[in-house]
Amino acid sequence: MLHARMLRYLDEVARSGSIRRAAARLNVASSAINRQIIDLELALGAPLFERMPRGLRLTSAGEIVIAHVRRTLSDYRTVEDRLGELKGLHGGEVTLATTNGLADGVVPGAIAGFRARYPRIKVTMLVMFVPDIIRAVVDGAAQLGLGYHLPPTPGLDVAALLDGSLGAVMAPDHPLAGRDGVRLAECAAFPLILADPGLRMHQTVQDALLRANVAAEPALLSNSVPFMKAMAATGHNIAFLSRFDITGEQRAGRLVHVRILDPVSLANPLLLVHRTRDALDGAAAILADALRTALEAVNETGG
Repeated sequence: MLHARMLRYLDEVARSGSIRRAAARLNVASSAINRQIIDLELALGAPLFERMPRGLRLTSAGEIVIAHVRRTLSDYRTVEDRLGELKGLHGGEVTLATTNGLADGVVPGAIAGFRARYPRIKVTMLVMFVPDIIRAVVDGAAQLGLGYHLPPTPGLDVAALLDGSLGAVMAPDHPLAGRDGVRLAECAAFPLILADPGLRMHQTVQDALLRANVAAEPALLSNSVPFMKAMAATGHNIAFLSRFDITGEQRAGRLVHVRILDPVSLANPLLLVHRTRDALDGAAAILADALRTALEAVNETGG
C-alpha cells in the first residue's frame, strides 16, 4: 500500500502520545518516525501534533488526518483479506439461489470461469422460484440471489440490476431469424411457446400481446425454461425469453434472440441481491463480482 509505513507511524504516535514509545512498539528508530511526521506537516502546511512536556497531542488538523489514516488502514485490511481470497489462500464457500432459466443460461458459464480462477471456493447453486429465492437469501440459506423481477424486500440489498427484456427466441434457420427486429403480429403467425401462468414472464407476454392488439393462442405452455428453449430450437416455434437465458445456445449457434419492435413493454429486470445485514465480502463478494461481469458482458455483446 502506498505510504503504508507513514500511516502506521502516525496511528501509533497518536495512540501512544509519544514518538519514542511508538518507535519502541514499531521497532524502528525514533528519528525515522519524526522525519516522516515533519515531512507530512510541511506538505500539509499545518502541524499535526502539539508538542507537550509529557508527549504529543493531536491538533485539530491532526484529528482530521488521523481519522482519515484509520479509515484507510481499516480499508486496507479489508483489501488484504479480499486479495487473500482472490489468491485462493483461504478458500471459502458460497450459495447462490437462482431460477431454472438462469441456471441453464448465463450462470453455468459464469461459475465455470469463477471456479477456474478460484478452485478452492466451494459453490452451491439452488434452483428456486422467485418467492423461494427471496426467502433463502433473507433467511441466510443463500448468500446471493439472482432472478427476474425480484421484489423490493426489507433486509435485502441489490448488488446488480440489469435489463433482461424478453425477445423472440428461435432457431437460426427460422424465417424471422435474420431480422434486426420483429413485431408480435409476425411472431403470432408461428407456433408460440409461452411460460406457464405461474411464471411472471407469462403475464408480461400476455400484456404485451394485448397492448399490441395481437390475438395469439400458445402452442405450448411450460414452467421449464430449458424445455421452452429446446422446443424453440426445433421447427418454426418461437419462445419469449431473455438473452440471459440462452447464452449457451447462442454461442453454440442453436438459438437466436430477436428484439421486439412493437412499442410495448417486455421489461424483465434481472437482479442480484444479498442480505442487508451481511457485508458482501469473502467468497460471496468474489462470486458476485464474477456474476456481475458475466451479466454485463451479455448485455454489451448481445449474448
